[in-house]
Amino acid sequence: MKNILFKYLFLQIFLFNVESSKILVFSPTISRSHMISNARIADTLASDGHNVTLLEVEFLAKVGELNASNVANTILVPGQFIDPKEFNTSMIAEMSFKKVDLPMDFIIGSIFQQTFNNACEKFLLVSEKLFDKLRNEKFDIIISEQLNFCGAGVGHLLNIPTNILVSSCPIQEHIASILGLSNPASYIPSLFDSNLPDKMSIYERTTNLFRQFAGYVYLIYGVDPLTKIFKKHYGAAFPDLRTIVAESPFVFVNVDEFLDFPRPIFSNIIYIGGLGMEEGKNTKINKIEDPINIEMSKGKKGVIFFSTGSVMRTTDMDENFRRNVLLTFSQLTDYHFIVKIENDDNFSLNFAKQFKNIFVTSWAPQTFILKHPRLKLFITHGGYNSLMESARAGIPLISMGFFADQYRNGRVAERNGWGLPFDKRLLLDGNEEFKESILQVIGDPSSFLG
Repeated sequence: MKNILFKYLFLQIFLFNVESSKILVFSPTISRSHMISNARIADTLASDGHNVTLLEVEFLAKVGELNASNVANTILVPGQFIDPKEFNTSMIAEMSFKKVDLPMDFIIGSIFQQTFNNACEKFLLVSEKLFDKLRNEKFDIIISEQLNFCGAGVGHLLNIPTNILVSSCPIQEHIASILGLSNPASYIPSLFDSNLPDKMSIYERTTNLFRQFAGYVYLIYGVDPLTKIFKKHYGAAFPDLRTIVAESPFVFVNVDEFLDFPRPIFSNIIYIGGLGMEEGKNTKINKIEDPINIEMSKGKKGVIFFSTGSVMRTTDMDENFRRNVLLTFSQLTDYHFIVKIENDDNFSLNFAKQFKNIFVTSWAPQTFILKHPRLKLFITHGGYNSLMESARAGIPLISMGFFADQYRNGRVAERNGWGLPFDKRLLLDGNEEFKESILQVIGDPSSFLG
């Protein structure tokens, strides 16, 4: 249904004749989930007859490793424009287990923005031939993300007349500011590492207000310096990136409006969460002897799935945390646990070997597992794609966020009565609270239903 509405809207907006549009989707490889989301947008439009090119630029993840697009034309730009040392996920993991104050969050955010801007500049410096080729394509529309406005700037360089902004998460503070959109701190939790509900005390509202201010780090250290980079290389007449984005006729928000907190929006803000997540797609494993199929048949009362996503590596997490997670699972013997870890996480692998009800794996078909009738609970890092997949599968969750909007996403599940947020730092010293949370969700759902 979401695909049909998206296509219909696009048709009504841009196409008053039978000709298709030429569309460029700019996809920096910030993470696997971003690559998948951008490819879904490209494929949905391409399958409707538009001439769509997915431009995948290697920021962090390797270009092409997912073969994310099945329908759109794809151009891969390798280079790893971000040095892994500049974007250290182990530092993110370490910081997420500490009580970090807002000024430190701001500093870390500014470092990441500078890193993304440097990557964009490196890409610009080696892409003149590519840009000449793309200009000759005479694209009508460019679609690009909000975390870094490199795509919006590239669209102007390529003389593409229409820029459409995609928000990969709920609308961030810097986007609301650029669009002139009201963003009340009294009931809209910040996306800047905020772990607040929408019903707040006076103290929480004050805290949220300061977190919203901190969210403007994207403007101060992200958008404005990137504008200067474009001006440095392409002349002082190059427009402000704020202006390019503000003139976007539409903002596509890769969020389901029913899986977010209520907020004011404009009529040109379109929610597209769930796009490309067709019912039944990627939910079958053909070989009956596949290890995942076998594991899903175990457990007297069912299966529980644990995954921290593609960015946070289990090897970067405190050993006490990993030990207490697995120890908790071992004590719930009526359930079988599928635990996704990294290939080189020897600690978790060896520790889990002593427990018959724990299966550890470096690869897990998440969609298949979430839609399996024997799954009872999803324990997640709280990434929005995981939140949405869990909701669509009707599976309750426990969310233990690590950074950015992940804490907030756990609060969304809590507000809507199908999940609980959990402070993972409690697992550094023991496992009783974690065990109680699991038993609460799977044993007495009415205790947390909204």
